[in-house]
Amino acid sequence: MNNLSDTAPSLRLIYGQSSSSSSSGSASASALRRFDPPTQEGLSQVERETIARATKEFFTPLRPGQYVNFAEDLLRSAEQKKLSNGLHATIWQPRSRLAEDPALKSALLVHGWCGYSAQLQHFVQPLLDNGLRVVAIDLWGHGLSPGEHSDCLTFADGILQAQIELGPFQHVIGHSLGAAAIVLACHAGLVLDSAVLISPPSILLVMEYFVAHKGMPAKLLEPMIANGERYVGKSRLEVDTVMLSKRVETPFLLFHDEKDRRCPIVVSEKLAADKSNRKLIKTNGLGHHHIIESADVVEQAVDYIVGKKN
Repeated sequence: MNNLSDTAPSLRLIYGQSSSSSSSGSASASALRRFDPPTQEGLSQVERETIARATKEFFTPLRPGQYVNFAEDLLRSAEQKKLSNGLHATIWQPRSRLAEDPALKSALLVHGWCGYSAQLQHFVQPLLDNGLRVVAIDLWGHGLSPGEHSDCLTFADGILQAQIELGPFQHVIGHSLGAAAIVLACHAGLVLDSAVLISPPSILLVMEYFVAHKGMPAKLLEPMIANGERYVGKSRLEVDTVMLSKRVETPFLLFHDEKDRRCPIVVSEKLAADKSNRKLIKTNGLGHHHIIESADVVEQAVDYIVGKKN
């Protein structure tokens, strides 16, 4: 029914890392791991402590001072639900179809790092108008969901859990790290008719940007990446968006701005080049965040999902 086994393990189990230490499901596993200083040789104590603090900051999403919810007209017609792992979901049913309609298809909206589900609210009404059921989730450590720390595997775990409890989803739209997490979830067994990936990142490039933005010496980049690998519990290649996408057959429509400084467009270019059932639409001047507010992007994304030509 859900295009994923109802007893599907979390990504941490799929990738060989037990989440049994978590008291509230795999989504909180990252919150229980320690941010220890790296053990590599050749680093001073100050450098080790710097990397430890930076690693903790890197995996700690910032929440806005005040949660920004969906527009009132959307909230009035929505159902609020909490998943078994604590994630918060907002659900809409199209007026043109009954919830029991076997032909009813669903779309999942997945926000990015330091984001929240309402950031993708521009997609909700157009999807409803085309007869789709719509679900938006706040992932671990974001929005109305609990948690202090998070990472790409925890994001993908949230997608898989939503598929089990709220699916099946035939389509998913994701922004930034949410888009990368869709690739991880598909690699772990999530079956979709299509996915729209908006500004997907490479985790390594994001970490490189983070180190430079924090003014850390370039020599600390590699130890920082290694410390991140230890924190997540997997090597960089095992969570690399481009590498994993090579083993994913899901059709993708990608959007990426040519001037996105946070997540370079080269990632989407590589993703689109991997398979013949993928297409990249480039924008110019929308940057990393305004791209999900673009009426043109929303229209093309919805047209793609409902089967209209792009």
